[in-house]
Amino acid sequence: MFEQTFKNIDDVLWKEAGCTTELDYTEQTSWMLFLKYLDDLEQERAMEAELVGKPYDFLIDEPHRWAGWAAPKQADGSFDHDNAVTGDDLIEFVNDDLFVYLEGFRERASGPDTIQYKIGAVFSEIKNRFQSGYSLRDALELIDELRFGSQEEKHELSHLYEAKIRNMGNAGRNGGEYYTPRPLIRAMVKVTDPKIGETVYDGACGSAGFLCESYVHLREGKLTTKQLEQLQGHTFFGKEKKSLAYIIGIMNMILHGIEAPNIVHTNTLTENLADIQEKDRFDVILANPPFGGKERKEIQQNFPVKTGETAFLFLQHFIKSLKAGGRGAVVIKNTFLSNSDNASKALRKELLESCNLHTVLDCPSGTFLGAGVKTVVLFFEKGSATRKTWFYQLDPGRNMGKTNPLNDDDLAEFIELQKDFSESEKSWSVDASDVDEDTFDLSVKNPNAPEEAPLRSPEEILADGKERTIQHMMVTSFWSPDGTPMAAAQFMEQLFGELPALFKDEDELRNLWSRPDTRQKLLEGLEEKGYGREQLTELMQLVSAEKSDLFDVLAYVAFALAPMSREDRVIATRNRIFAPYEGEQQEFLAFVLDHYVQQGVDELAESKLPQLLNLKYRATADAVAALGDPGAIRQLFIGFQHHLYAPQAVA
Repeated sequence: MFEQTFKNIDDVLWKEAGCTTELDYTEQTSWMLFLKYLDDLEQERAMEAELVGKPYDFLIDEPHRWAGWAAPKQADGSFDHDNAVTGDDLIEFVNDDLFVYLEGFRERASGPDTIQYKIGAVFSEIKNRFQSGYSLRDALELIDELRFGSQEEKHELSHLYEAKIRNMGNAGRNGGEYYTPRPLIRAMVKVTDPKIGETVYDGACGSAGFLCESYVHLREGKLTTKQLEQLQGHTFFGKEKKSLAYIIGIMNMILHGIEAPNIVHTNTLTENLADIQEKDRFDVILANPPFGGKERKEIQQNFPVKTGETAFLFLQHFIKSLKAGGRGAVVIKNTFLSNSDNASKALRKELLESCNLHTVLDCPSGTFLGAGVKTVVLFFEKGSATRKTWFYQLDPGRNMGKTNPLNDDDLAEFIELQKDFSESEKSWSVDASDVDEDTFDLSVKNPNAPEEAPLRSPEEILADGKERTIQHMMVTSFWSPDGTPMAAAQFMEQLFGELPALFKDEDELRNLWSRPDTRQKLLEGLEEKGYGREQLTELMQLVSAEKSDLFDVLAYVAFALAPMSREDRVIATRNRIFAPYEGEQQEFLAFVLDHYVQQGVDELAESKLPQLLNLKYRATADAVAALGDPGAIRQLFIGFQHHLYAPQAVA
């Protein structure tokens, strides 16, 4: 019904100079969609008031209503192009009048749980990125085609919006920040099983996927009007630190049927755990908190176990925020189960002693696209110590990626076996009495899995008959793309077998790697096969090539070409790179190459060009004055890379 309209909106945004990424597309679609939703909601409420013979006071005054500026209509209901403001006048109205008016709702609202407050909160955080009023006019006319009247229309819009969030998450390496795979969320919801009358909380709610899926779960079956009112206003609660995620979360909940979402824009971790009272606690907590961050010392003072790891602070917050008897399901890096630092050990001890950690779901690599880490889901109930923990090692039987992501069928066995903690080839239980009382190590060690093949010698001979030297004695563990542990030799052999599907020979690898766009596609292809950034970093360690380019590592695995360091590559190709260029251009390329040597091939991505110019020249105008127009600068940046990876580099 509306799928083509969404595609057309993206086409308009793609041509708009102010919108350059999937994040921009989602942000700009969100504020227009929000205002169209408000207009449809007000029309619906006006009709409801008319049904009971009462007047309706519109929230939005007439000049700022959708029909007044975004989609004026003629008497017959057709679009009134003659009276539709456009061009610079439209941009001026939106930036200097509409957004200012809407932002003021936050101050005028009677409380934070009202839709008026949400209007003000959204437009206090969002910015119109359209520079062309003609592009904005095209987008508004497309948005006007969308309708929120029937449940079928709302259902389709919610699915299309979820797809947009998923695409946004997949567009970068921080995918998990905005998007947790919905099949995983649904499995977590089914296991925790929220009930009508209970409260559900996510303190790092992002796009509100956990809250939306919990709402869908609780809407199943027949509800009373009182129960529906309970779901609408007194069941789901969230907090989110980042502005864009906050806005997307509100819009996502609205599209799923919650008119005034209880999401607060705040940094959850600034709240001192000692200040959390019984009234602040929840029955169910579902979350995928950010991990890998480094929180400041003043933030860490709010927690008994002090650590810079963001996810560990969130886990403490969640345990404290659960009511006695409350249930939690939290995604966290799998290294939490075995890290030997004091904070990890203390937090595992706290979890086991204050909660019943009854289930651990071990997720394979590729569960979170672009995240590059393995994760587990901790399921626990607060109020009694852990006696036994049931582990399940999820194995979909395939390499997961953008084209074959996690699905509901992958998790069906887990959900079924978890009901009575059944043992299988993928599941087993560990008694709390068997856990080491010094380390509280909970590492995933499946006693029911088939035995691994024995390690081979360090000189590994692959199917091409050529020899590669690999490092078996490494600190890092190796994991197959389906998430099972494997020997270094197996890791090398499996990758060797996958590479011919991505490039047929050395020349094709060089050609693909020497352009930023085709290099990125090759990296995406590797990720789809289960070799994301974490695996590729391990691969560099495996062949003792940490100072080399990823190109050298792939060439070594595929063709047994000896790796060279990035510094040696630059020395070998410097004259060839500089030959076509002069003065300022050579100076800029020397600057870029220095960053490449120090940081790696990521510095040669097109997305890094504006940052490199800013570092070198401080202002884009100064860069243009030195190097030529933007087209020439882009060609310079892309063109030299061909020489960097030419065959002469290893002659």
